[in-house]
Amino acid sequence: MRNHYYPRHIAAYVTMVEAKDIKRNSIMVERDVLFGRDVDKPTSERVKLAARKAKEVTKVDIQMMAVSAERQCTATSRLANALQPEDAFKALSDAIPPRLDFYRAVISAPEASTSPESERDEAKAAQASGNTVEGKLATNIYGSVSAADVAGAVRAVLQQKDLAGRIVLEDSDIKFIRAGTGEDAADRVKQIGEYVVEVKVKGHEEAIRRKVRVLAEAA
Repeated sequence: MRNHYYPRHIAAYVTMVEAKDIKRNSIMVERDVLFGRDVDKPTSERVKLAARKAKEVTKVDIQMMAVSAERQCTATSRLANALQPEDAFKALSDAIPPRLDFYRAVISAPEASTSPESERDEAKAAQASGNTVEGKLATNIYGSVSAADVAGAVRAVLQQKDLAGRIVLEDSDIKFIRAGTGEDAADRVKQIGEYVVEVKVKGHEEAIRRKVRVLAEAA
């Protein structure tokens, strides 16, 4: 008040006469929540504030455009360095190991339901993923192993072999299939066991098949 509002004649102190009038007339004294906001500023100040905000927004827009342009350049560069479909298929076939292992925590027996309905549900899930182990249902796991998880593992392999920038691989290029039939299965598995995935290379008709093992994580 003393250093800001009073010297600029924005506010003034209550005089003794005004204080007596307030008390005599039982005037309620309370804080004005709108005081000092844009609505109280002169038109010139509101215009300056609006211009400053517009300038800040423009600056943000320019930064976003720069980031977008950088991403487009990166994508263009990656496509320019990408292998041709036939070469990419051969390189990917050589790079991906015959089997990819994933470790997950197992749902212990006391936590798993043993009701007939639960057993039927587990049987349907195992059948949908094409997974059985020696005629028995596979053990359930916490979470799952998805096609995206497999794609991430394949990308890690490509990174190690300096092929990450030359082979464009997306999550949608990998899918689980039923063992022996080649039919599409669920996009993720939720039991311990061995599965089969297909890895597609854009522009190449043939797919690469690899085994995926889901193993129990050590306690």
